[in-house]
Amino acid sequence: MGSVKVDSCIIFVLLAVGLCFLLHHQTLVEARACLQDNELLQTRNQRMVSNEITPSSWWTKDYAGVRRRRPVHNSLEP
Repeated sequence: MGSVKVDSCIIFVLLAVGLCFLLHHQTLVEARACLQDNELLQTRNQRMVSNEITPSSWWTKDYAGVRRRRPVHNSLEP
């Protein structure tokens, strides 16, 4: 009877240790996935900020060709 009790205790301890290792591994995997998600969000936000148009760049990009053209002659002028 004593050996059965010891065997069941050993099995219980081994199961508990195995469960702890599995939970620890799962926690590490979740943490790694969370860090990767944060890195992706950070790079996406950096791209969005770099793609934003400032008022000065909007003006120079849209009207750069207009300034270089010849002036428009109105046919109604004498």
